[in-house]
Amino acid sequence: MIHLHGEAKAAAVAGALRGGFINTLLIDSACGEKLL
Repeated sequence: MIHLHGEAKAAAVAGALRGGFINTLLIDSACGEKLL
């Protein structure tokens, strides 16, 4: 049920945060900050 790639990426970031993959987010901090 992926309509927008942006929403999918945001969901992936949210899932990573919930999963505890903060290290992965640090690597993509630039993309994460843009989404937030």
